[in-house]
Parts: sequence; structure tokens; C-alpha cells
Amino acid sequence: MVYEARQESMGHRRVALKVLAPRRAHEPKAAERFRQEALLASRLSHPNTITLFDFGATEQGLWFIAMEYLEGEPLAVVLRREGGLPLARAEHITRQLLGALAEAHAIGLIHRDLKPDNVFLSRVYAQGDLVKVLDFGLAKFMGVLDDGPWEPTLLSEGRTDLTLDGLVCGTPDYMAPEQARGETLSPAADVYAVGLLIYQMLQGDKPFRGKTPRDVLKLQIREALPEVAPEYADSLLVRVMRIAARKRADQRYKNAAAMLSALRGEGPVDPAAPARHTGGFSAVTSTVRRPAPPPSRIAVSADEVYTQTDNSAAFATPPPLGA
Repeated sequence: MVYEARQESMGHRRVALKVLAPRRAHEPKAAERFRQEALLASRLSHPNTITLFDFGATEQGLWFIAMEYLEGEPLAVVLRREGGLPLARAEHITRQLLGALAEAHAIGLIHRDLKPDNVFLSRVYAQGDLVKVLDFGLAKFMGVLDDGPWEPTLLSEGRTDLTLDGLVCGTPDYMAPEQARGETLSPAADVYAVGLLIYQMLQGDKPFRGKTPRDVLKLQIREALPEVAPEYADSLLVRVMRIAARKRADQRYKNAAAMLSALRGEGPVDPAAPARHTGGFSAVTSTVRRPAPPPSRIAVSADEVYTQTDNSAAFATPPPLGA
């Protein structure tokens, strides 16, 4: 649960207070995931990653994370209301998302649960669509915190847009094939999820739909990404999206930095394409160069950042700590 709160020691600064429900405080997995989210988020400082202020437990054993308070709404809400987004807006959001992930991938951190609910579009003054990546509760360091075997028989029914905590980690609608199979993950799993998010931003719908989580996981493993609207088909964003959404991890961008480089026109669009040799030098056939975008004019100071935190809806009044 997430509440709006005030931090008295910092001049009554408005914060988002995420608390672990008391009924779950004694569940080892729930408490560890909550603690892990705080510890991993504290290692990140990118402006498109939500900022953590404090973490701990009250004398009554109530675990909490204090984060910047965001004003805006999750991408999921925007897509439900507006459907597909214009190409330029989708690319603007994607670049910021990839910037946040590039920092995480650089220190060996994989998010594992990217979805529209975890991409928050905040507002700073009159500026909109300042992306904040939320919820590192399922994140892991490569080679650390490996999950145990999961039971596919448990995936036969239920919503497909919910995180399958304790089974196969992640959300079926945005899960890479290797993640669906329970294999070892690399940053390319996050790259795949970003590819699917781009598709949904452009088309206004998820690329794969099934009646059950199991059905969606099968589609993630077997089915190619559907076509996008013809007016977008030749855009650089869509070309990058298709490579990010390839079924084989070694055929995608190896991490968010490589994908962002391709989107900026600074690196190969298709890193798996064979090099073309001409004379004394070589070139990659699908490299596209285009002018770098102007620097962002959004200037945010520590006292001016508006923030929020969760994927869910309204804030509630927190219960007394002794309750």
C-alpha cells in the first residue's frame, strides 16, 4: 500500500510512503522482496528512476519505504484512456525508460517486471511525460538471488497482467521467452519487455493476448510480434522495437544502452546483422545516423521534484502505527 505522507525532519516534505501490509510482514518472501526493493533502488540515481529517501521499520514492526512523491499517472492509465500514442511521444517515453534501465544494467541489475503500471509519467511544472521507472521488487543482480523452480501447472488460470510472485518472476504479458521458460536471464530480458511496451504504446493494445497466463507464455515463446499500423512500419522506432522483441536473447540488443544507442542513431540498428566489408574498412548494413536530439530543458532541483510511487490508484490515509 502507498500513502501520501510528510517527512517532518525535512520541513514537512511530501513523500510517498510504501508500507508492507501487516498481514504479510511475517511472510519471509514478502518481507525479503520489500527489503530487496529498497536496497536495489538505493543504488540507482538516474533522473528517470524513482528516488528513495528512507527505509526501515517502526517499533511496531511496520516496514516502510519513503520515496519521492510523484504527480502524474502510470502509463497503463494513459493507454487505457487514450489508446495508441503518437510516434514522437512513444519515442520520447522510450528514450527515458531506456536511460533508466541503462544505469541499472550497467551495475548488473535486471528489472524483470517492466510493464505500463511500472512506467510512471510524472508532471514537473507544465512539463509532462517525465518518466519514472517504479518497482524494483522483482529486480535481481545477474547471478544473484536466483529463483527456484516454478510450477507451470499453477499458471492455468487468472489475469495475465499481474506479477506472478513466487512462480515465474514477472508479468506474462511482457515476459521474455527465456524468462517464461525459467532460464537464466540477462539484460536482454528487459530489452524484450521494452519492445513489447513500444508496440502497446503505438497500437494501444498488448501484442499477445490469451485466456490464461499459460496461454500468454506460450505466445511469448512461439509467436512473432504482430504488425503495427502501416504509417509506423518504416520508422526507426519500429525497426528498433522488432529487434528488441526477437525471441532469441542473443539476437536482441544486449542491454538498454545498446538499444538506446540504436534509437539515437549512434549505433547499429541490428547488432546481429553481418558486417559489410568494403575496401579497408567495414560497416554494419543497418546502421542509421541522424542528428542527436537537443538536450532536455527540464531542470529539476531537489526541492522541486514532484513524485508519486505506485502503479495503483489513490492514496489513502495511513492507519495509526500502533494499530
